[in-house]
Amino acid sequence: MKIEYAVMFGRLRCVVCFSWVLGLMASCGGGGGGGGGSGGAVDTTAPSVASAMPASGSSGASRIADLRVTLSEAANASTVSSANVRLIGENLEGLDPSVGADVSYDAASNTVVVNPRQPLLSNASYTLTLAGVQDNAGNNLLRTVIAFKTLINPTLRQVFYSAGYISYYYVRLYNDKGNQTSFVRYAGIGPDNASGQLTRVDYFGGAGEGNVWFTGDDDVSSHSTTSYDSNGNATRTISYLGAGADGVLFIADDPVSRYGDTAYETYGNRTRYTEYRGAGADGN
Repeated sequence: MKIEYAVMFGRLRCVVCFSWVLGLMASCGGGGGGGGGSGGAVDTTAPSVASAMPASGSSGASRIADLRVTLSEAANASTVSSANVRLIGENLEGLDPSVGADVSYDAASNTVVVNPRQPLLSNASYTLTLAGVQDNAGNNLLRTVIAFKTLINPTLRQVFYSAGYISYYYVRLYNDKGNQTSFVRYAGIGPDNASGQLTRVDYFGGAGEGNVWFTGDDDVSSHSTTSYDSNGNATRTISYLGAGADGVLFIADDPVSRYGDTAYETYGNRTRYTEYRGAGADGN
């Protein structure tokens, strides 16, 4: 009985010891798992630009709205600064190309916000460059250049006066991108008003008699049209002397006085302007 008891006791002791060792291994294994978790996958994915407003290559951008660049992931806000986000004007003909702007970061939408301190120039080219912006793991955004062109500030009508009377006026038409497509010079009123006296009292403080300016029968002395390429660059401007033989304006037979062609390089910079003042030997 003693031997059997001793064996049984030995078994009991072995079971107890074995259980204790398993517990210890499990405890160590748990710690090892925790250690593996703290050494998990490292973020090596660089952020990218998800969207930009204005978009790169666009024309007709607002002169006063903030510029917004949304990233694919959260950025380290300390790297979103004026040193790493710069707005530059292109071909400003002697003006300082650097544009003063306040740069901020909207963490809720992962968006870089650039607020120019002054309105941008009308019909001007700009580049917004991001270089040195990082995510929270230190991955760098690839250097990004967003090029765009601002909206033309449209002048719809210019009126010129002589001795208190309207002398002539210009009318300009624009397309949906703000580019001028038509320019018309009116030299006098039509047959409904032959005297040419001033009648717009809301502007000039006195009314003439019988004058009706700015109606469809005003006398057109000349007009011009402008065409554009897909990037919003003016490529050809044609000036016309008046109506053709049929007396109808703004159609193909209007006599051309001159026209100008403009060429551009890849980045939208003007490289050549050629003005033609008459047809060649073939008469076309």
